[in-house]
Amino acid sequence: MGDWVMDDEGIGWEALLNVIPNLGDDIDNMRLVEVPTLEEVKQVIFNMDGDNDVIVFANGGADSLKRVMQILECYQSDSGQLVNVQKSGYLVHHRIIVARKRVIERVTHFHKRELPVRYPGAPLFIGRAKEAYYSDLCQKVLDKVLSWKSRLLSSGGKLILIRHVLSSIPIHLLAVGVIPKGTFRLIERVCADFLWEAGDERKKFQWIRWRDLCFPTEEGGAGFRSLTDMYKAFSYKLWWNF
Repeated sequence: MGDWVMDDEGIGWEALLNVIPNLGDDIDNMRLVEVPTLEEVKQVIFNMDGDNDVIVFANGGADSLKRVMQILECYQSDSGQLVNVQKSGYLVHHRIIVARKRVIERVTHFHKRELPVRYPGAPLFIGRAKEAYYSDLCQKVLDKVLSWKSRLLSSGGKLILIRHVLSSIPIHLLAVGVIPKGTFRLIERVCADFLWEAGDERKKFQWIRWRDLCFPTEEGGAGFRSLTDMYKAFSYKLWWNF
């Protein structure tokens, strides 16, 4: 349990910063810089799911941190679950003064971490999305394909595996992350090579472009889901919700 974020400016982060001030009025926004009461912190901490990582936002002041740590101690005592100090850490703006970092480490006993970090399963970062941030996703798709190498699969079997297994692996990140186009191209290339590969591991000629295979079967495609189209759909859903 528990990743910590101590940052006056926000997470990877620009979109979040643009949205937060619009979620309430001026009074609500002023409360964001106030020290939380024990009851407010208790309500958040005791509603946490112990199976997932948790991000706690704080201003990095000693009083605020002490209150959070006090409630965490109550949570550990009442629930029997412990905060893993070795897996926990804090994030701060790169221009924060050294004295503030020392205060955070003295109160929390957590070590400073650097972006990007993963929460939960999605990379949090500042700046432009890079393909390296999603290398784990590409490797997961490749490992799944390699695990099928020893099997004798028909073209129909490969179609089903691509449609229902490989296309489902990146769904979570498509819904929450900002993914570069290069990652889409790499995953689709792996899927295309798997589809057209011969039994003796020689690659067959790819007679149809991948984007044409993503058309419905009624329109001459294979019914694959385009990663770019799914990504756009999830992005529109986020924009609508905000």
